[in-house]
Amino acid sequence: MKTKNVFLIHLILWLVFVLPISSASIFVFKVNPELIWSIYPAATWAYIVTDTIYNILSFGVSFYLFYFFVFKWLFLSPLTKINWLKSLGLFLGEYILELLIMEQVYPPDVAYPDIMVGIEVTMLIWLLFRLGLAIGARALIEYINERNQRKKLEQFNFQSELSLFRAQVNPHFLFNTLNNIDALIYTNPDQASATLIKLSKQMRYLLYDSNTEQIDLGSEIEFIQNYIDLERIRLKNKKFVLLKTSGNLEGIRVAPMLFIAFVENAFKHCKNREKDNGLQIELRVEEETLVFECENDYDEIVSNQNVKYSGVGLDLVKKRLDLIYGANYQLTINSADNRYKVQLTLPLSY
Repeated sequence: MKTKNVFLIHLILWLVFVLPISSASIFVFKVNPELIWSIYPAATWAYIVTDTIYNILSFGVSFYLFYFFVFKWLFLSPLTKINWLKSLGLFLGEYILELLIMEQVYPPDVAYPDIMVGIEVTMLIWLLFRLGLAIGARALIEYINERNQRKKLEQFNFQSELSLFRAQVNPHFLFNTLNNIDALIYTNPDQASATLIKLSKQMRYLLYDSNTEQIDLGSEIEFIQNYIDLERIRLKNKKFVLLKTSGNLEGIRVAPMLFIAFVENAFKHCKNREKDNGLQIELRVEEETLVFECENDYDEIVSNQNVKYSGVGLDLVKKRLDLIYGANYQLTINSADNRYKVQLTLPLSY
């Protein structure tokens, strides 16, 4: 947790608990001085102010002793007999010290009203209250720190997995595309040049544009379209893939590379690549949601051979969806009768 947030928690504790409780005698003396005089007939404003300052200092000392040491011994260290004895010794030492000081603040001849108990019991109750408040405050801060640390660790692991995924996918995709370009140089130089430009756009997107939390949906669609065009070079039937968009897609931002894993998976698992529209991809806006659909025929044998590659990418996409959208997305994957369909529904605002 940031230092300013810790300071804010302590400030709230002091404003809500410490100062109002410690300065209660000032309020009582101003509203009903007879009550104070019934406890200590010689009480004056100077005495009340001195008593308030003592209460604040006493509260602060015992609170932070419990906050830093008792919590550490009981909750952050192994729960041994030594730590128990140290905690108990600190509490009893603080209790005895407070009693010795209180004997000077309240002389023995002070008359207590019937509604009050002895000073020993009163001080014990106050010290237990301070102990509980200190442990509660420290536990809250430790919980927030642990939660933030866990979130940072998840993000670090996620970025590491994403980098590993890119390192695995990019060379494979680059190798195939360069082979295609090499073949086109002799047969169709113009197409080879156009393909090289698209490849450079893909590399720029992977290396630079996608290194952000959000990107324009149009850029993501262009990335998918370029990927399809590069894969289409190897296809005999150029109408095998159909990419459709509908609705108002302008101004929509999404996390980069959310959809490409499903498209890659469809190419790997596709059964009949000579069929028109054998692979259908659609992005559409429906009310307040963005819907992505990818559907294709698949060969179970080919799918089993490629599962070790596709599984990594799909698992990573699911982790990203959980981190980004929480429970505010829907992902359904159906495979029946050699037909594979993915539908991903995302909220436009999250």
